Amino acid sequence: MAHDIFPITEVEAERVRKKCLSDAASVIPDLYTSEINFEVSTFFDGGYTWRLGDSFNGHPAEGEAATWLEVVEALRAAACEHFPDSVFASQYVRATGGGS
Repeated sequence: MAHDIFPITEVEAERVRKKCLSDAASVIPDLYTSEINFEVSTFFDGGYTWRLGDSFNGHPAEGEAATWLEVVEALRAAACEHFPDSVFASQYVRATGGGS
């Protein structure tokens, strides 16, 4: 089985989970600070719908996600792609040089 090749301890899994949550907690206020507008909505058990931008200037990206972490990652990637010269993108573009 693939997971037996690179075993991960419960401690390491918890560290990774906390890091993901910490990053997710930063993305939303950093988008706001960079004046990059976005919308997130949900209805009952239908997951989340997210849109980058606003009704006045348009929505250059939008999508659906099953979890909040997926929403945050999608917003991060879309903001880096559509606003590559923003302060936000300079903070969040992956070290590999891509926004996704």
